[in-house]
Amino acid sequence: MPKKSAASAERFAGDLSKADVAELLGWVRGQLDQADPTARALEVFLGESAAVLNLSIELRDATRPQDGFTELAHLQAIRREWNQLVRVARPWRDRPGYDPTRWDAVQTNAYFARGNHESEQRAMQRLRAEQEAADLWSAAWRPVNARLVELGVGPAEPEDCPGMTAEELAQIGQLTLTQTEALLRCPAAAERSLEQRLAAWIGVNARLAELGLEPVEVIGAERDTLPDGARAQCAVLTLRQAVALRAAGPERGR
Repeated sequence: MPKKSAASAERFAGDLSKADVAELLGWVRGQLDQADPTARALEVFLGESAAVLNLSIELRDATRPQDGFTELAHLQAIRREWNQLVRVARPWRDRPGYDPTRWDAVQTNAYFARGNHESEQRAMQRLRAEQEAADLWSAAWRPVNARLVELGVGPAEPEDCPGMTAEELAQIGQLTLTQTEALLRCPAAAERSLEQRLAAWIGVNARLAELGLEPVEVIGAERDTLPDGARAQCAVLTLRQAVALRAAGPERGR
């Protein structure tokens, strides 16, 4: 198995470019067996994830260095989407062409990314807190993510909500429409318009209502600064909603 050099530098979300995304995405696609239905479902997921990641990189590059809060939000989004692609690639890490140094997980760490003058101690405390919260979230979502991986659509991702405790964050996650429909065992369409995605989320919320649960929070459902191609691609689900959808599946008779 390829291993990282002990001397290799840790990478941050501020270091990534669209070229990095294209190279990793192209390599993973080259490992897929297009005759396998699971591979085709994963292809849809990869396309959605790469689109969101590239948009986050564009927004990061358009942000003024002085706007620390906005910069941090974009860096967190890049970290989330890139690290998800890295996890998807790992099953093939023994194959030729895999680059363990460049295709490794990144940290948000805005302090290192743009050289702000925060103390090293404060930065490390933040990283430790992030890691503890990530471990708590991973443990809570393990059953749901195990099922998503079995379905070939990749795991859910934690949601970044400033002001929430680690325990509160462990109860929410971000899923793509493809992932959510996979939990319901509904076939995923390769390409959908904004109207079709919104209609699909309405169907998901109708199923949740049948189960006595609140609707999901669809990202970009209302018109905002996101372009149409990025709207309604993902939603924030509670752990309870995700577990209920995983157990319920489609309504009988549909």
